[in-house]
Amino acid sequence: MAKETKIDETQQRQATQYRFPYHYLPRLDDDGRGFSAGRFWDFSKSYVTALILVQKWFETHDLSSARHVDVGCGDGGLIHHLRRTVPGLKLVGIDYDRNAIEWARLFNPDVRFHATDITEPSSTGEITGQFESASLIEVLEHISPEKLNRFVGAVSELLVPGGRLVVTVPHRNKCVEKKHFQHFDFSSISKVLEGSFDVLELRGFEVHSRLEEAFQRRFQNNRIFVEIRSLNRRLLRAQLDRVSSDETRCGRILVSAVKR
Repeated sequence: MAKETKIDETQQRQATQYRFPYHYLPRLDDDGRGFSAGRFWDFSKSYVTALILVQKWFETHDLSSARHVDVGCGDGGLIHHLRRTVPGLKLVGIDYDRNAIEWARLFNPDVRFHATDITEPSSTGEITGQFESASLIEVLEHISPEKLNRFVGAVSELLVPGGRLVVTVPHRNKCVEKKHFQHFDFSSISKVLEGSFDVLELRGFEVHSRLEEAFQRRFQNNRIFVEIRSLNRRLLRAQLDRVSSDETRCGRILVSAVKR
């Protein structure tokens, strides 16, 4: 077994920078004559809103020290956030995409991850019935409709009796993206879960004002990106203030449920 390399204080400063692979941020144009200094993700505001709502969900349901499994964890973004904001959680991540799991392990080296399809027989035998809570954050829209019942049932099997579930999905108010099978409304997401869970609460979020939409179209797109930190705080606060039981204009749904 190779010995661990000792590094001095100066080298440690550089090692700290590698908590995120910043060399991948700049991107050269295809012709090699220009570049962009960063990368733009137009979903970021909605994603950060969901992170905060899920964090508050743990606090509301007294689950701050629960054994928690994030199903469809992808590159571990939610887990990375929860490690910092709800440090008492005992976290495990599951995703069928092995490449995503490798990223998750790099960013969260002290968390256990499983690269597996939970609908396959015996794929999660060692962790079946081990968790007080589970999350499905932007996952169910990626599951084909004919497999949804089996998938939700498999998630239920990971939980102890009475285990809690938090879900976010895109609402039907938004056009279905090419990478999604379907979007949902309050009624349809309840039907998806009802075979294994009792739905406790449904909330709509991601509600934008016309002014916000106009600003994003003009100043936050693939050609130009203007970021003002003070404005970010105001926009995030506005998103959180607009979370409600009204689904008329929302772009996403937050669901709280309990295992039957």
